[in-house]
Amino acid sequence: MRLLLCWLLLLVAPLYATHNPLVPKPQQIRYGERKLRLKGIAISFGSSPASEDRFAAIELASALEAV
Repeated sequence: MRLLLCWLLLLVAPLYATHNPLVPKPQQIRYGERKLRLKGIAISFGSSPASEDRFAAIELASALEAV
């Protein structure tokens, strides 16, 4: 019986773990009425991107172009 309870505890414990973000939540957000013009904007990388990052950039560019 104890073994079963310990096993269940080990299964349930990760559900109670909280996400610890690296960046804190902002204290205040203010939205303005201005618009960000995306025409002519480019997606670039500061260093050589991984294939996943390049894929994400291509997908983002395609989605923005479609809009």
